[in-house]
Amino acid sequence: MGLTLSIADDANESGSDVELKWMTADEMIEEATDAYPGIVAVQHGYLPVAMCMEGSGDPYFLRLADGAVVRILHDFVDADEEELDPEGIELVARSIAKLIEMAEITGPTGN
Repeated sequence: MGLTLSIADDANESGSDVELKWMTADEMIEEATDAYPGIVAVQHGYLPVAMCMEGSGDPYFLRLADGAVVRILHDFVDADEEELDPEGIELVARSIAKLIEMAEITGPTGN
């Protein structure tokens, strides 16, 4: 089961609506080792933590350098060059604590 959170566009740093499901440990490993942008993101200090529930498929990451929660857009990852375009990294919350503080918990979801 995963925890789902909603954050209104005017309540988070990105300015976009956020609807996410916290990943299980297995999902985090899968994003980090078998999917993009995860494969590239972990090489640049990002840990996958949540998946988009709005249909974009853009995952959310914990930026290890400062503890911020960010969304990394698929279209801004160069898999061949293993690079992340900074334009595709959206700050959502300055910390996990801030993310939870802003969020409405919409419930657990099945796996």
